[in-house]
Amino acid sequence: MEDCIKEGILLGGYVKDNNFLGYWRHVAFGCSVLGEGGRIFYNANRSAINDGRYSPICKALEKKVKLSLSGEGIKCSKKRQVSVEECIAAASSVGGKLRDGKFLIGHWPNVPPGCFIGASDKTIYFSRNPSGYNDGNYQPVCIKVGYEAILEPPGFGSRCEEGYNFSADDCISAAESVGGILRGGKYLVGYWSGKPYGCFIDESDKSIHFGTNPDGSEISYEKENFLIENSKASLKCFIKESGQDLYMHGPDNRSNVTMYGNEDYAKNSCNGSCPNSLFVLEKEPSQPDAWYIKASDRDLYMSVSGGNNHGNYVVMYGNEEYAKKTQCNGPCPNFVFVLEKVSWRFNSWYIKASDNENLNLLGGRPSFTNDDNAVIMFEGQGAECKGFCPRGLFNLECTILDG
Repeated sequence: MEDCIKEGILLGGYVKDNNFLGYWRHVAFGCSVLGEGGRIFYNANRSAINDGRYSPICKALEKKVKLSLSGEGIKCSKKRQVSVEECIAAASSVGGKLRDGKFLIGHWPNVPPGCFIGASDKTIYFSRNPSGYNDGNYQPVCIKVGYEAILEPPGFGSRCEEGYNFSADDCISAAESVGGILRGGKYLVGYWSGKPYGCFIDESDKSIHFGTNPDGSEISYEKENFLIENSKASLKCFIKESGQDLYMHGPDNRSNVTMYGNEDYAKNSCNGSCPNSLFVLEKEPSQPDAWYIKASDRDLYMSVSGGNNHGNYVVMYGNEEYAKKTQCNGPCPNFVFVLEKVSWRFNSWYIKASDNENLNLLGGRPSFTNDDNAVIMFEGQGAECKGFCPRGLFNLECTILDG
């Protein structure tokens, strides 16, 4: 109570007739001042409800807090939750405000548990529902972790040292501090073989992820470039269009190769990776940077139907014997593809004809409005694209198949 008088006077208040202690229903519990520069009170009634005229005098919040991103399911971990007593001070320090002078406390199903503010109007709330699920319209106010996050550069096998990873609950806050964002308002948690364990950011769009596979390792731009340029082994690869989340799909024998399905479809829709969305690249030693591309689950090779000519479709056709020996008394040019890396974009490659440097694969026929369709052999970068054709550039997400 002595601190109440001292701090109240420092804030411009005064004590009337040395009478400031009482038990009132309408005065804020604890230390307060009536209006700005008004009379100082100390109310011993814990059940009192401030009628709106009294400004509570509170100790500065000792814990450092931060405002989390708004997104589906986003909440503070239990050890990072702000108490109801500290919520107003904590939320106010990150831009929250009381709605009509009232602290809104409730038990709601569509909000995160604990202290939070409305993403649109910054109203301060506290929910007592431990099972509440954030519908994406609220920003939790969380206690900061006691250590800083650093963003390691992407690289082959890159991951945090054991003991230096953030938990799934702390990942959002840590990743946001180094530039991470939520993709479509969602925190991406999954069991991936080609991504690191723990908290990480996707370099392409800065989206925040948490990998739950302890054996996961990152498929990075540097890794792809190194493997394709240096490996003499066969590679197992997903082939993605560089301009959008669209993956190459190799169906049955004699069928057109298409661009079909996003990353989740290619890598997860078959209880893991789909065999017809995964290809094996085999080196052709007679020519620099030349590769055969075959199905990952059968003896079936990719070729250009009718030979390497502008407009011809790319198909899955013929086995290894046919592709490498019997059809052309040696390697067939329309079964062999040259990978040419571009210098101005990470992990991006032209897939070119082996006998004509002006011909390269194009993901989707230009006359169609839907890119989710057949891959063709195309001349140049494509006048139909009015310059560079993003459909003619591919990302290769590869791992070594054998030694």
